[in-house]
Amino acid sequence: MREMSLAERIFRLRRSPAFSELYDSELGAIGGALRPKGYGPGEVVVRAGQPLRLLHLVVSGRVVREDGPVPEVFGVNSLLTGEPMTVELRADPEAGAQCLVLTRAHFLTLVNEYPPLLVNLLAEWRRVEGA
Repeated sequence: MREMSLAERIFRLRRSPAFSELYDSELGAIGGALRPKGYGPGEVVVRAGQPLRLLHLVVSGRVVREDGPVPEVFGVNSLLTGEPMTVELRADPEAGAQCLVLTRAHFLTLVNEYPPLLVNLLAEWRRVEGA
């Protein structure tokens, strides 16, 4: 995945429901901490029984589990609790996945500085998961 400019990362964040209501300054801080990470077709993102160590925002392609695709933004629960994943996640077997990722340290710092971020991420997770 090519390196996206800060403006491109902010624009991509703005399109995601989990980030869409944040202020530009907040998106700038988040966008500055994001790093690109690509997964080849069928590549394991995380194995069942291991914690997910990065917050992922899928930019292109998709990440899947046995029962279908995962949400566009995933990893919040594992990063907050340190609990291992119960299912294996893989990049799409045909298209792979291109993501923007945040380390756990950056994620925890950002949700501490911008509490609405955590509220939005959890609300989006509940909406997608039907909880």
